[in-house]
Amino acid sequence: MLIAFLLCAIKQAVSSSSSGITLSGTEPTFIFNQDDHPFQIDLINAKLQLGNGEQNCIEYEEGENIYINANEIAGDTAFEVENTFSLNGVNQWRLIHSEDFTSPTGWSNNANSECAGIVMLGGYCQFSSSEVAKTFLDLPSHSSIKIKATFHFIDAWIGEAAYLKVDLEGKYEYVWNESYKAGQASSGINICGAHHAEGKFSSDIEVNLPHSDSSLSVVFGTTLDQDPCDESWGVSSFEIFIR
Repeated sequence: MLIAFLLCAIKQAVSSSSSGITLSGTEPTFIFNQDDHPFQIDLINAKLQLGNGEQNCIEYEEGENIYINANEIAGDTAFEVENTFSLNGVNQWRLIHSEDFTSPTGWSNNANSECAGIVMLGGYCQFSSSEVAKTFLDLPSHSSIKIKATFHFIDAWIGEAAYLKVDLEGKYEYVWNESYKAGQASSGINICGAHHAEGKFSSDIEVNLPHSDSSLSVVFGTTLDQDPCDESWGVSSFEIFIR
């Protein structure tokens, strides 16, 4: 009699369908019972929980967030987030564009070169007094933007300045600049270009700006006024982040 009652209860709670198994009841639980690796799926208070009965590794509430409690997220494919990724309530930066300049496209001058093992936009005998610009379109929704790049000073700079400008609400603003004088490297190392030693070959750029437009226009330039085979510059490792 007891066995018949239990079978009836199980039959009511679990039914098969063309799409799999259906669990019914106020708080249905599906348990995979292995001695070394217990695992169960619960529906409690409208939350779908996956765990071992003591600690949940994933929780999902319909129309709300997914909570993941894990030491590592791994897989054969990339972990992608279409919208904002938040950690401890703080929206994280999301990389949306990266260029290594092996095949530059879309810049006002797509010339590139390699020096000291670094591929860069411009470079020795390429860029001097001219600017180089690019506009990025169809940016995802955001309120802040971060630009990262590496600027390279090559050969006989005599105190001129390098700069980065960004179009902010229809007006180009200087958001980064740095000066360099080759004479400060009297015992320097010739890293790139002609016979002049580079006292400062690389300088990291990182600027954070309020920005919400769907497009972004950037301009790199210098105050150099000599032949690019005498004094030149380049840009490598260009990245755009939003949040």
